[in-house]
Amino acid sequence: MKIVYKALKDLKPYENNPRKNAKAVAGVAESIRQFGFRVPIVIDKNNVIICGHTRYKAAKKLKMKEVPTICPDLSEEQARAFRIVDNKVGEFSKWDDEMLMEEISELIPTFKMGVFGFKLDDDDKSNYDTVEDDFTEESTRAGRLQVEITPASVFDSTSEYKKLYEHYQELGVLSDNGRANDLLGEGKENLREKLGFDGLSGTSVFNPVLCHCMYKWFNRKGGLVFDPFSGGYTRGIVAAHLGYNYLGIDLRQEQVDANRAKADELDLSATWVCDDSLNADLYLENETADMVLTCPPYYDLEVYSDDPQDLSNMKPEDFLDTYKRILEKAYNKLKNNSFFVIVIAEVRDKRGYYRRFVLNTIDICKSFGMHFWNEIALINTVGTRFITARRPFAMNRKISAIHQNCLVFYKGNPQEIAENWEGVEL
Repeated sequence: MKIVYKALKDLKPYENNPRKNAKAVAGVAESIRQFGFRVPIVIDKNNVIICGHTRYKAAKKLKMKEVPTICPDLSEEQARAFRIVDNKVGEFSKWDDEMLMEEISELIPTFKMGVFGFKLDDDDKSNYDTVEDDFTEESTRAGRLQVEITPASVFDSTSEYKKLYEHYQELGVLSDNGRANDLLGEGKENLREKLGFDGLSGTSVFNPVLCHCMYKWFNRKGGLVFDPFSGGYTRGIVAAHLGYNYLGIDLRQEQVDANRAKADELDLSATWVCDDSLNADLYLENETADMVLTCPPYYDLEVYSDDPQDLSNMKPEDFLDTYKRILEKAYNKLKNNSFFVIVIAEVRDKRGYYRRFVLNTIDICKSFGMHFWNEIALINTVGTRFITARRPFAMNRKISAIHQNCLVFYKGNPQEIAENWEGVEL
């Protein structure tokens, strides 16, 4: 049978692959690194993988461009059966421990066999340094839902958080492409003038780890995410990376173009359209989205454009009315028994009083009939707060906020969540 080298990006994992292989990826990657890609990936005529999903993930981990493949002449039913049988028959064989130890002992220390799961001497840790599980979009969707970060009301920088954050750093999901270098609105401009602090500048970037967890916790396998305030590309990129579908709407063509360019760069598929979210009916039918995840403008805290339809340009009374209409559109797009997640923070008016943005959002969503189900506090890095917090506090005892509110609503009967959602492993 002829071996053909194909571009890795052209291969398609079988979406219903029943084999859980995440823990094997690192070992297979190390095997390929040490000994070469010796076993081709078996594919069908449409480049869908029949056997070799672990080798495929290992090749991605090693950033390989091409891999060897073979394409046997099998019917669709034969391919499905072979996919299962090939994995199952390996379970029938057992090790002869005495002979195995004899063979391995002769390979030490030339090869560190512990990388492949063999443990020889409890006193010689170098022989079996553990290999961290690979973190891939498919492993997150396999079998029961697995939760990397403890679902608690405070979202902070745990070791699990840092691991995910570094993952998205490597992926390149931590920039503000498509936005001006400084989007400070009138609210932050006033604060900068009062403080006399030139260092208060920049553009907010949505937290990819929070985004990751919201999808994992509150979306269905392969579900469609609707985002009426898409802004930057983070929510779309993370959705695509994890295997979800995504539709985001944003008013600025520049931002939409930047989002699409990032998705192309990472070879991911997400959809952004340039329009007003009040026109969402043009792009999505009612009750077709599996989840809403969004982050609206915080009044004039950041000004994104000079478009009069842009919420960040509106007067407070117009802002709240349009905001409610857009949220209602998003609510109508959401399926029953689904989650509606909004990430916001409280903001102050020109007099320094809170606008009740969080409370107003809760009231608006409850007015549609949704249940206010969870609230999560995202703790942001302190950054320059140690400088900017001093003067406001000394002058009038204003506390500097270093958190955002992640409001989680449920459309449907919360008492039926257990019946409508898959099991969870923590």
